[in-house]
Amino acid sequence: MSRRTAWLLTAFTVLALVTSRGVLRATPSDRLAGVYDRVTSAGGGETISMLSLAYRLDDVYMSMEGPCSYHAFDVKADASADPEVVYLTGIDTNVVDWTTLAEDSNEFFCHANLTLDSTRGPEAHNAALGGTHSGWRAFTLVPGRWSIRLPQGFGVPMRSDERAEFFTMSLNANAGVPDRIVRIRGDLQTTTDASTRPVFLRSLTGYQQFRGEDKGPATVFDFAAMHAGELCGAVCNEDLRAIVASRFRDLDAVLFDSQLLGGLNDLRSFHPGATCCVANVSELGVLPQFGADNTIHWFVPPGRHEYITDVTEQLKLPGVSTAHYVSGHLHPYGKSLRLIDATTGETVVSITARHREDRLGVLEMSEVTSQAGIAVDPSHRYELVAEYENPTDAPIDAMAILYTYFAEPEGTDIRPVEIASAE
Repeated sequence: MSRRTAWLLTAFTVLALVTSRGVLRATPSDRLAGVYDRVTSAGGGETISMLSLAYRLDDVYMSMEGPCSYHAFDVKADASADPEVVYLTGIDTNVVDWTTLAEDSNEFFCHANLTLDSTRGPEAHNAALGGTHSGWRAFTLVPGRWSIRLPQGFGVPMRSDERAEFFTMSLNANAGVPDRIVRIRGDLQTTTDASTRPVFLRSLTGYQQFRGEDKGPATVFDFAAMHAGELCGAVCNEDLRAIVASRFRDLDAVLFDSQLLGGLNDLRSFHPGATCCVANVSELGVLPQFGADNTIHWFVPPGRHEYITDVTEQLKLPGVSTAHYVSGHLHPYGKSLRLIDATTGETVVSITARHREDRLGVLEMSEVTSQAGIAVDPSHRYELVAEYENPTDAPIDAMAILYTYFAEPEGTDIRPVEIASAE
């Protein structure tokens, strides 16, 4: 049994004994996973404070290896008989001491996902709001991006009678760090202001093809049985593979005649068959929507490299849309993420990373916030470009995800609707 599986079983056992409905107040040493405070804010919204289970970090736990847990909670504690729309406007997360709740270092933070109720899913959620376009997740927090605040006046819509789920995972990337027991705290901001502009998240994910050799089984995980927030990358039942194959280039080597092919900065100048194969790093990198021959978790060899993925199919936009908040996820030594309009050659948005200087870890992922919005035309082709610079003499593991919040179309009637039950 893996360490992650053992922790999940512990979490499920404990959660069978504790409720996270309403306010959970206890002495710090007695707190378990759940909502422990709700503070009413101006405009009828709430700040909902949540705690994970206690995570013992007594060994090195790299990405996707650390202890984890989740809990469900009511979006609105005092939901009336007539449901209303509650907008999730932001979330802050912190690693804290398991008893005092004093802040610890966020270097022990792997990721946190605020997801829809896993018993309902996106289809039921969107239908119950009159036809919104959300996926499984409302917020994803990653190393270097522990807080997301949507622009003023924007929010992810949910019904007041819905439940959401908060999944967290810890890590410890550096040997020699003193043992500790921590929790992950999340503070979710909400509002019921009817003038809020609804947005939905699209996680644009870089993926690479496997090296052309025996890679073993595609996956050993039952995705249908996993929690929607457990993985860094979201799992869905759509085919999101691009027509144009994923590509790779070594920035320190001349792979092509740049004059003949239009220059090394021309993203369309690569022959897919010559540049698209990388080594897989884990079975967890294989997600159904990208096919059994692709991985979202791969190795980066020493040196400077770019990984280019056609993400057009991942957008699934309801028409010409505007992006109002963008951030991203890179592993240590990742430098930047760029969304390129491959039809025009223009950079739509760019996210950069800063890393800890004294030890392994991402210190900051930048963010882009826009009230006016950044236009994205679904009739164009889009590519995600991830740059890594590996200063070591051995391969390092990598991921590349761009978190982009798009506004629902103008005039969309967001309201709770009754869905006829099937007979």
